[in-house]
Amino acid sequence: MLKKITLSIIGAAFVSAAFVFFFSGPNNLTVLDGSAVFLTADEQSSISEGMRNKLYDASSAQFRRLVRSKTMPRIICGEVNAKNKFGAYVGFVPFSAGLIGPAAMIAMPSADVAESAPEAVRATQRKLGCDI
Repeated sequence: MLKKITLSIIGAAFVSAAFVFFFSGPNNLTVLDGSAVFLTADEQSSISEGMRNKLYDASSAQFRRLVRSKTMPRIICGEVNAKNKFGAYVGFVPFSAGLIGPAAMIAMPSADVAESAPEAVRATQRKLGCDI
């Protein structure tokens, strides 16, 4: 009886894990505010791959306030938060992503620049056609 219960639990865990992987995919973004509804799976994958080159722990990345540029449809702007080498989240930093291939070109200031000159950073995003 215990063996049947254990197998049932393991089977349920496997089905749950497969369901999450199938529907979220390995490169889907963790978006906290639901703002990624307009992004295709390929666009999400491109942003995810581009972030691997920019963030210390890209797998911990959290996104919010994602918007598509009104003037350049291949530009996505938003904010990203990820863990540093000490395992702590650094806080949300604005970014712009150019969707040009499998790995987006990511432009983002360091956290200290984003904190010391937030209006300059937002002005740059507005010049790209992103109203955040």
